[in-house]
Amino acid sequence: MLPYQQIINYDLQMPQFRLIDGTSVRQGRLQIKFQNRWRSICTKLTNWTSTDISTACRSMGFNDGGFWKWYERNNDTFPFVMPYPKCPPNVSSLWDCEGFSNPNAIPLSENLCQGEDDLGIRCWGIPVFLGSEKHWKGLQIFSSSLQYVNSDPDMVALHQESTSIPPIMNGLRIERSAGDAIHLEQLTGPVVIANSTIRNNRGHGIAVINTTDGRVFINMTTITGNYGDGIHYREGYDTSWHSAISSKRGNGAEKDLVQFRNNKKPRLDMCTEHKIPHTFFFPHLIQAKLINGTVIDGNNASPCWMIVSLPTKLPYTYSIQFVAVKNENDENLDSETRLIICDANTNYDGCDGERYRIPILNNILPQTVSFRTTDQPIFLSLEHIPSGLSGRVAGDINLIFQIHASVTDKAFYGLNITHTLIANNTGNGILAQDIRERTVLTNVTILENEGNAGFLVRDGAADIWINASRISDNWGDGINISYVGGSITINGTIISGNKWRGCAFHQNTSSPYLPLHQEIIIKGRPSNNIFYLRTQIVDNAWGGILIGNFCIPLWKNIQPKVLISWTELIGNRYHASIEIFACQKIGMANTIVDFTGNRIEGGLGVGFRMEPAVNTITIISSNQFIANNNTALIIRNARYPQLHNLPAQVTISKNSFKFNIGQNIVSLGMVEGSQIQNVTFNQQNEVRENRVINPFPYLNPRSTPYAALVVSSSNVIINRNCFKNPQATYEIASELAEHAKWIDARENNWGYPRPELFMHRIFDQFNRYTLAVIEVNPFAAVCNQRRPHITTVQQYYRSFRKDSEPYILGGTIWENQDLGKGLYTVVDDLNIVPGARLTLSPDTVLQFNNGLGMLIQGELVRAELHSSDEMVKFTGAPFTLPQLPNIRLVDENDNIDVLSGRLEVYVNNQWGTICNRSWTKELGLLACNQLGLIMDPEYFENWQIFPSPGELPIVMDNIRCEENEYDITNCRHDGVDHNIAASCLPTNVVGLRCMEPCWSGVRYSFLANPPLVTVYNDLTRKPAIRMSRFENNRRHGFKIRSQGITIHKHFLIHVFMKCHYLQAAMNMVINRVNEESDEDILLMDNIGKKNWSVRSDLIHFPILSVSNTLQLKYTRTYGKPSVIILVLFLDAQEYLNRYVHVYQSEIINNRYAISSIHYSNWTNQNDNLLNRCANEKLWFQKVDFINNTDAIIWIHSPQYIIFNNTPIAKVYFCIGIVIF
Repeated sequence: MLPYQQIINYDLQMPQFRLIDGTSVRQGRLQIKFQNRWRSICTKLTNWTSTDISTACRSMGFNDGGFWKWYERNNDTFPFVMPYPKCPPNVSSLWDCEGFSNPNAIPLSENLCQGEDDLGIRCWGIPVFLGSEKHWKGLQIFSSSLQYVNSDPDMVALHQESTSIPPIMNGLRIERSAGDAIHLEQLTGPVVIANSTIRNNRGHGIAVINTTDGRVFINMTTITGNYGDGIHYREGYDTSWHSAISSKRGNGAEKDLVQFRNNKKPRLDMCTEHKIPHTFFFPHLIQAKLINGTVIDGNNASPCWMIVSLPTKLPYTYSIQFVAVKNENDENLDSETRLIICDANTNYDGCDGERYRIPILNNILPQTVSFRTTDQPIFLSLEHIPSGLSGRVAGDINLIFQIHASVTDKAFYGLNITHTLIANNTGNGILAQDIRERTVLTNVTILENEGNAGFLVRDGAADIWINASRISDNWGDGINISYVGGSITINGTIISGNKWRGCAFHQNTSSPYLPLHQEIIIKGRPSNNIFYLRTQIVDNAWGGILIGNFCIPLWKNIQPKVLISWTELIGNRYHASIEIFACQKIGMANTIVDFTGNRIEGGLGVGFRMEPAVNTITIISSNQFIANNNTALIIRNARYPQLHNLPAQVTISKNSFKFNIGQNIVSLGMVEGSQIQNVTFNQQNEVRENRVINPFPYLNPRSTPYAALVVSSSNVIINRNCFKNPQATYEIASELAEHAKWIDARENNWGYPRPELFMHRIFDQFNRYTLAVIEVNPFAAVCNQRRPHITTVQQYYRSFRKDSEPYILGGTIWENQDLGKGLYTVVDDLNIVPGARLTLSPDTVLQFNNGLGMLIQGELVRAELHSSDEMVKFTGAPFTLPQLPNIRLVDENDNIDVLSGRLEVYVNNQWGTICNRSWTKELGLLACNQLGLIMDPEYFENWQIFPSPGELPIVMDNIRCEENEYDITNCRHDGVDHNIAASCLPTNVVGLRCMEPCWSGVRYSFLANPPLVTVYNDLTRKPAIRMSRFENNRRHGFKIRSQGITIHKHFLIHVFMKCHYLQAAMNMVINRVNEESDEDILLMDNIGKKNWSVRSDLIHFPILSVSNTLQLKYTRTYGKPSVIILVLFLDAQEYLNRYVHVYQSEIINNRYAISSIHYSNWTNQNDNLLNRCANEKLWFQKVDFINNTDAIIWIHSPQYIIFNNTPIAKVYFCIGIVIF
């Protein structure tokens, strides 16, 4: 029987195991295809036996194998936990091993392998899969071996050069090879593969390994169903090129012994010759060699230069390809070596218009550069600036590069793929590694490949062009580029349906390559030109575009750019449609971000996020943010105050934000107080018809409002924009918790022509006294940037009480107001401004909703027109525990009306519990807030205590909630399909202790009249608290920060926590001097003969002067000013003495009756300001201490080191006629 007549049984299915991230399909990270995902095998720090590894290799069709190395886990990958396979000898698959016998018992949770590595193995031997004996090996093409050639300066011998050139491969069909279909290694010439079909092979489709030339052209080829990558392309770094080695002969003559690969040697050394004869064809291999000790005269031109020319009257494109770089000069010294590329001058011996200035660093290969020219020759020069004054080269410098030339615009490329289909490969669609030359994809379709990305770039520095292509439905990212840098251009391309991100770009500076520019350019079809192809990034499961923090030092003279225009980002899920990570280092170039004319629609994650935005000049203009199910735009630095010294300039204009749904639609803010950061939100941005949701409807926010636009710093300017969001409670809100600051939001249109129709939709200091003011006066009566009809609101101010709802209070009290007897509900903070007075009648009850409080900067008075013993009551609103459909707390008796217990959730149509293995404090806070409660800040450790497990199954583990996610049941998590029951004991369930939300109490500022008075009714006495009760407060009954108060006939009952006695009043340091300057304030009391320095005598503040004149002297020679002092002036009727007097009072049923903390230094380990006066007195007279649980008087001052001349405070406790 002839071979073609034989009937062969082929194994048509590829193995369910694979090796990735290695040099071939026989070596790498071991992965298993399980539950429709490739999962890396984690052994939990357990070594597999040699039998286990051999079985793993046989599972992939190889004969045998061994351990290779441990691989660090990749973020967000899916593990397969298998510490003990327990394989018997000679089984053909891991599925026949005991450890794999029960798939439902194999743990799959991601948190099981945190901090642990993945298993890497290598396999060898002949193939052993079904039909392997009839499979062929595929095409393998190698270069010629290394040769050594003796140079002959006397030209006695004839040297012949030969180059190994691969054949042109056209019209091939390669199927079912046992390895790579086409394997090309160590090539030094161009490769052409066209009109071919490569499918169902047991290795890579096309593998180009260690090429030193590039120029791989693949055209009109189908590459599908291969076990490895569709195209595996890796450039080589040829270390065999090096300088000539001088060798002394016996006769004293010197000859150069030069080692070259593939018989190639440089055509000239530009340090000795300067022009190539016209008889040589391109490419030219050039050497520039400076030997240690060479004298460099800084007044003359460099000795290393050359001229490159071609016949005139034609346009040419030159490319410089670097082959080897050696520079042994110390990088820590001030020497510099540069390759200068420019147009030649008229004498052909110098530079006339510089094009590139390329640093020459030891063993660092610059990317290949290409440039156009006309008929003017090219001048190249190697310039070296020696270190110090020696004028000599301190180390050998040897540079080898090739010069390519072509007519018109045909630039040199490394990998060029056109009109090709790459689909259904077990690995990546295309893997390009260690690239230095331009990589081009034109009209390429990359579908359903199962590797890390459809198009994956690892390491190198090069330009990448992707034109008119489609990259869809791949199991990883559509495009993932992680390299040092270069220019990336994506144009007219569809990137859709990938299981991870559409595009991900990262910088990896650890590889030995040097980029000459850094750009990411994504362009689509402008609205006014139908002939351009559309660029669409659509329906990717983990977000649209991710751009990593490309950090380019200023000395490299490279301007990084991100230019995205006319691109459609539609329906991307989970993560942001576009997210840009800014470089957070000092001394880096500003990244220019231009995001213009794009459409972001229907995303489930954030539309555009740049957090933090530093080292950047960003323009976001003329974009449409439509129907996203999350915040449309986030530019926010509030979480990164340490970056205040990094510049940022952001301009947001002419954008449309419509039909979005989120906790806020636009969130803007820089680092508060930074003078080099700013955001401008102007030129008719339209924020309209959006729906703003309150994620926790049972809780009132204090500093995290929910509004269409949220502003978190005062260096944001909002000007001439249009707002109208009927489904939002507030149009704009302040998130800046600095009540002395203001936010500029003038000349905007708020959807209505009159202020009384929109002022209640501004959330700022009027609603929460801790927030900054939003200034909206004047406003635009119409939404028209050019003719806005600017209108003032001087005749209108917001009132804390409406006539239609007289018993509903909330807001700022601007003038004297009286409240009659009754029950009042407070729905916003009450803020009595300086000069205003609020008079309360006896038996008045102010009932505050949770999270709300009261600030008194003016006067709070109890009316005494009629003598009455009835008190004024400040209290919280009654609390009702919400009942939610998908989350609850259950105690050991299965009661659900509880504040602590086992946490149960409703997911996948069943109730269950949560494994506590990776539960965090943040998740506990989110769960409590979702329940309409707050987390107990004193006892949050309860989630580590195992409650009663109950009878329900564990249905959630390893919960990962994003920033804006508010429903814990919808956060990404490991569920029942991750076999969490196999790795989490049924008793290890989450227990949670929450607490009822409370109101925020009453606070008196230094501006109150007089300071720190709760009920003020007597000018002849010092500030006093009389005839009052403090009951059932969560923390302190009252908290005193000043000496000089009398507490008379009052009751402290059920105060849960301690009471602090700290600072005094009068001359108070608000912001102390910083250590970045030498500023100081000297206060001089001439009558009292006392001086106080804010820098040296901070312990003595607050101070009280004797005279009515206090001199102040401010000094500063360097640094930024920061010190702020508060000076209070006392009336002649007032006096303050430095003690706390508690008289005829009862302190009952508290944890600590009196808790006192005293400091002789002014900072703690967290740099909190802890001022105190130098002398203190606490006097307890006729006080009853009853049923206090832990201590009557608890003094718990911190221990610290006392240095010489440290001022010591004196503290007196006077206790007389008391009952314990």
